[in-house]
Order: sequence, then C-alpha cells, then structure tokens
Amino acid sequence: MPSHAKPAVTPAMTYSAAGVGWAVLAVGIFTLIFTSGKLAGGQVPALQIMAMRYLGAFLTLAVWWLARGGQVASLRTQRPGRHVLRAFTGAAGTTAAMYAATHLPLASASALGLLDGLFTLALAVLLLHERPPLRLWLASLLCLAGALGVVVAQAGLPSAQGGSLVPVLVAVMGALFIACESLLLKTLSRSESSFTVLWYVNLIAAVLLLSVAALDWTPMSAGMTAAFLALGPLSLVAMLCNLRAFRLCDAAVIGPLRYTWIVFGLVFGWLLFGERPSAGALAGAAVVIAGGVWIARLRRPR
Repeated sequence: MPSHAKPAVTPAMTYSAAGVGWAVLAVGIFTLIFTSGKLAGGQVPALQIMAMRYLGAFLTLAVWWLARGGQVASLRTQRPGRHVLRAFTGAAGTTAAMYAATHLPLASASALGLLDGLFTLALAVLLLHERPPLRLWLASLLCLAGALGVVVAQAGLPSAQGGSLVPVLVAVMGALFIACESLLLKTLSRSESSFTVLWYVNLIAAVLLLSVAALDWTPMSAGMTAAFLALGPLSLVAMLCNLRAFRLCDAAVIGPLRYTWIVFGLVFGWLLFGERPSAGALAGAAVVIAGGVWIARLRRPR
C-alpha cells in the first residue's frame, strides 16, 4: 500500500462483509421468532414461550452431543460466570422483545428494539474500547433516523393497551439487555467454542425461565407445545449466525445492523398480520436499508 493511502476502517476495528451478512440473517430469524407470541394470539405469555424456545434449543444440543459421543471435555469452559450473565441478559431481552411484539404493532415493537443497536455501539466504545470510524457513526445515525421515521409513520405506540406505556418501557429495557448480551457474546466468542457458548446459554436460560414460568403456567395444546419447542432449533441457527458475525466483526459494526429489525418487522407484519405499511414507513425502511448497505461497504475505497 502506498505510504499516502489510508485504510477505510481504523486498525482497531475488525470488519468483514461476510460478518455483516451473518448478522443481518440472524436479525431476520430472531424477528420471526419474536412474532410467535403474536401468531399465538397472545394466548400464551411471552415468558412461557421463551422458556419453551430455550428448552427446545437445549434438547436439540443434548441430542447432538450424545450422538457425538457425549464427551464431557467439550463442555468445559473458562468463563462460567460470563455464561450465566449472558444467559440472564439474553433471556430477559428476548422475553421483553416478544412481550413488546405481542402488545404493540410489529413495526413499532421492532423500531423500539432497534435501540439495542445504538446501545451496543455506545457500550462497545465505553467498555470494549473499540474505535468506530466516523463513517460507521454516520451510517448508524442514518439507520436510526430511518427507523424513527417508521415509528412516526406507523403511529402505533400510543394505542398500545389503551395508551399504556408499559409495553414501550419493556421494549426499551429489552433492547438494553440485548445490547449487553451482544457485548458478552463478543467476549465469549474470543475464547469459547460455538458449541460451548450455545450449550450454556440455552441450559441456563431454560432453567431460569422455566422456574419463573412454572409459577403461572398456561396450559397448551400438543400442537402449540411442539411449535414453541421448534423455535429452539430455529434460534440455534440464528445464534450460530451471530457467533460467526461477532468472530468476523467488532461489536460496534454489528450493533447498527440490528436496525434491519425494523425492515423485517414491516415485512412480517404485512405478510402475517395484515399490518400494511404506510408510504412514510416504507420510506423509513428504505433509509434503514441504505444505512445497512453503507455499513456493508465500509471497507471499499471511495
């Protein structure tokens, strides 16, 4: 490289276009998972659905582990406390996101969930000492502006539960928890195998959520039980996508890509629930996509 040339991303940043793709795929899968409570018509509490999801994921991993010989060595970890903390933040964040998706218009719930991208970017700077380039900040703000435009266009928040702000506050807290989980996942991906990370997060989260959900368990049909357990294997695919993304990119890069949640929310809301997006919402989604494309092209020369 000539001496006068400058890299598009600072040396402190770890970046990969493939990592961007894995992150976006994970967001799409998780958005579909979060709609399951709404698909069930709100008949089953979000906490119970999430408990079934983590249980289904752990049972899938257990079967795979036994089929591979059940080697105890594959379960050893150097960071047990970090696994527990990540499981707690992940379970709290995903349960809050599902609650919000059940009690708010899907696009609005998705827009509030996008705050985890902003939280992740800020926490990555403060706690992981990552140094995002200016263009990443600008692309993130572009995504945020587009997502906020969707919220204004859809005007879904004030109507939730007769004007109650509870789902809104729950969604914001959920976004903060998911941002914390993202940073923990980034640190775990440096030293732990993918299987170890998946094993402990699903085991611990299943125990935590089942313990709480059992206090007020809602009876379910066999078909509904099977459907919620099937969310487990689907979430494993999304978790693997996230692990790949965090191994290829810094948290500051992955965080803003969560804004694509609003785009998936608009699509699934339209296809599954007949929530037709307005012209303003589509324009906001286009801005989010533009910001995501900008992030994906960060390393390319101007």
